[in-house]
Amino acid sequence: MIIHSKNIYYVLSMACESGPAGRASGRRGSFRGFDVFLKKQYRNTASMKTLLYVAGLLWLVGCSRPAETPPSAGYEYFPLEVGQYRIFDVQETQYTLTAGRTTRSYQVQETTTQAFAGLDGLPAFRIERSSRTAPGQSWQLDSVWTARRTPMEAIRTENGVSFIRLLFPLRQGQSWDANRLNSIGPETHTLTALSEPVSLGGQTYDQTATVVQVAKASLVDSVSRKEIYARGVGLVYRESVELYYNNNQIGQNKIDFGKRYYQTLKSYGKQ
Repeated sequence: MIIHSKNIYYVLSMACESGPAGRASGRRGSFRGFDVFLKKQYRNTASMKTLLYVAGLLWLVGCSRPAETPPSAGYEYFPLEVGQYRIFDVQETQYTLTAGRTTRSYQVQETTTQAFAGLDGLPAFRIERSSRTAPGQSWQLDSVWTARRTPMEAIRTENGVSFIRLLFPLRQGQSWDANRLNSIGPETHTLTALSEPVSLGGQTYDQTATVVQVAKASLVDSVSRKEIYARGVGLVYRESVELYYNNNQIGQNKIDFGKRYYQTLKSYGKQ
């Protein structure tokens, strides 16, 4: 019984393409296809039966190649769970024509306290935001926000205004209108970095997603906002800068009024 090597290779290829792994990867083939091929190649029934037996076993196991795992959508960058909390260090500087520059430091705590059904039927979460001027002091409730996650979007409602903070699945370079759910007007946010390590507040996060919300500068103003999310943690950094310069001293960046706001994660966990 003589079986040519090229025919063995053909049978192996057809078995792999028609088996489970071949179907999972999108390759087309059929057991019947190489059955017909063998009948044309071999008149010796024993030879054909032997090769068909081997090919049949290969078809069942699909050449032992598992189907590829689909990439993560990125939901872990925006975790939502009752009991989770985050404490941020905040540094805020205000510029006014009358008082000049004033800077203050304080802490903000966000605690997810309750889950409820949103208008779309998906889970939504109540987030209580509290603040204090220094560690060790009592927290004072400041405001209540909500957050929810759909298969396509991460949404935070802040002071009654809903913003699309992330778009799923996460893809570096993707852009979206963060104000699609409110009446403020279109604003394009862009995911500029993904799965990059970042060190903030003495901590290093191995995988982060950076969203640039606004980045523009001119002779009369400078406006920039961005957020950084860490995988398995959520928001770890928020920056907002809006500065407006003196029109009589163009090009000298003399600030008439504006604000700098930096919010950096200090600690997090679950109560």
